[in-house]
Amino acid sequence: MQESPSLTGATLLATGQPSDFSLLLLNDIPPPDYQPYYAGWDVNDAAVDHVTGIHVPFNESKKISLDYDSIYSNPVSVTWDDDSRSPVGSHWIIGFDDGGTSQGSSGSPLFNSSNQIIGQLHGGDDIMAYYGKLSYSYTYKSQSYQTVRHYLDPDSTGVTSIQGYAPADNIPDAFFTTRFDEVCIDAPITFNDNSVFGPYERSWEIFPTTFAFINGTSDTSGSPVIEFKQDTLYTVSLKLSVDDEFQSTEDFKIAAGSEISINVKSSAAPEICDCDFESFQLSAEGGEQFEWSILAGDENKITISQLSGDTTTVFRVPVFEADSSYTIGFQVVGSQATCSDTVVVTYDVLKQVNDNIEDAIELPYGMSDYYSNICATIEAGEPIPPFESCTTQNSWCDEYGTGEDIVENSVWFKFVASTTGRVSVSSTGMDNQIALYEADSDISILNGDYIILGANDDRSDTDYRPIIKSETVHPSDTYWIQVDGSGGGLEDDFYITITELSATPSDAIDAQRIIVYPQPAHGRVIMRHPDWVNGTRAEMAVYNTAGMVIASAIVDTEDGTISVNTSSWDPGVYFAAVKTGKGRYVAQIVKR
Repeated sequence: MQESPSLTGATLLATGQPSDFSLLLLNDIPPPDYQPYYAGWDVNDAAVDHVTGIHVPFNESKKISLDYDSIYSNPVSVTWDDDSRSPVGSHWIIGFDDGGTSQGSSGSPLFNSSNQIIGQLHGGDDIMAYYGKLSYSYTYKSQSYQTVRHYLDPDSTGVTSIQGYAPADNIPDAFFTTRFDEVCIDAPITFNDNSVFGPYERSWEIFPTTFAFINGTSDTSGSPVIEFKQDTLYTVSLKLSVDDEFQSTEDFKIAAGSEISINVKSSAAPEICDCDFESFQLSAEGGEQFEWSILAGDENKITISQLSGDTTTVFRVPVFEADSSYTIGFQVVGSQATCSDTVVVTYDVLKQVNDNIEDAIELPYGMSDYYSNICATIEAGEPIPPFESCTTQNSWCDEYGTGEDIVENSVWFKFVASTTGRVSVSSTGMDNQIALYEADSDISILNGDYIILGANDDRSDTDYRPIIKSETVHPSDTYWIQVDGSGGGLEDDFYITITELSATPSDAIDAQRIIVYPQPAHGRVIMRHPDWVNGTRAEMAVYNTAGMVIASAIVDTEDGTISVNTSSWDPGVYFAAVKTGKGRYVAQIVKR
């Protein structure tokens, strides 16, 4: 196997940690047979659009990543994994539209639309890439090295950009393109010579020889038009030479026959979220002419921008509203000479039936069917449980570390409480989080008039399935369950299990509910009931979720209230039972 050409040895001229750059001077000039290209550069600190990253990810071939939007400077300082920091304005931040970067891509160049380097990859993730600005590195001065400007503009001319170039003595590199790898017999097919590093003489060679150059082209044309006459696999070769000495060749296989295959590409994912669906673009390849149409029954959902051509745009009908997920579909017929092919493309547009609280799905006790929160949205007024601890019974994880946007893709369920008065709610199938609400109606929840009976993200530090272990509920009352991906960002399938528990304690049976505030409790809560008057004698007991009594007392109410000191309680959910001469009363207390 022939080894790739390589050079070794370079001198470090300049370097800097904040933008992660190094300027090296090669010890040897690459020879012409290496076909070097010396990239241009631009140190104007301009937020351009249409940028390109060329890089070699770890253990992969060379990749190209494209971004069509305007890049922007880092508005805050960047802290890296090694705790080093980069100042504001030292990096370009890019979210690539096509492709991305990964481990091994670091140090690769970022090119503007003029093919000039404007930065090098420092780091990032699957969404955003951070490129150290060449404009920042250009004037950065370390203690041990000169600036980049010292070497790129040694005469202080003030130059801020130069174009790239290839040495005139580079040997040619053959490369050509055509629109097809599968063609119809006797269809005119154009080939384009895109070779680099000239001048050179070209020669097209095709095997087998059952073909013809047409439209006045020949085997030396830059863009020959060829008809293939036989149902077979052809080899097309472009050979380049200089002064009759062979330099480079490019080969391509193309199948000729009576059938072609049309391929359709889309800017949309196979599954589209209804909340994001406004339009997307479709493009077809493999034919010379195309005809687009909408599948029967979908005309009320979508329109398309054009019925012919290799590209069309799909638009949602503005007045169309869906109650649940639906499917949209298209047909494209591509033709080339006497050959044609028909392709039907469908897309699932996802909308969760129970995305909003008013559409909560009623569940029976036991394990539910599988449900999903994929493409669910945030409803105006939707509650957010406390986000303090992952494993307690009254909060969710603050996995973003900001306390913001904890709810992102939540869906809703409801159930009618059984006669025992106690339930457990759990979920599995994905890493999600759940919360249980008591309220008069779905409208009450949106208006903030509710009680969070329980909320959990993880059962333990190693078990990420959520469970609300034991909560008191009123028989025949309706309760609501909120489910979201852990941290508010995960989307997947899951199921819910509602388990009926034995009533604990017996005082809960036929008891009346007590008004408790504030909820969640900090150091003290107040319990109130209209039956109580000043001086009413009451027996009070407080239970934890395991049914153990953690506090008990005989008290006299003051102005119809009982004050309870909760400062020594561990965070969690508790059950308070009160007896007076008029009856029995219960309350749930959440301790933060």
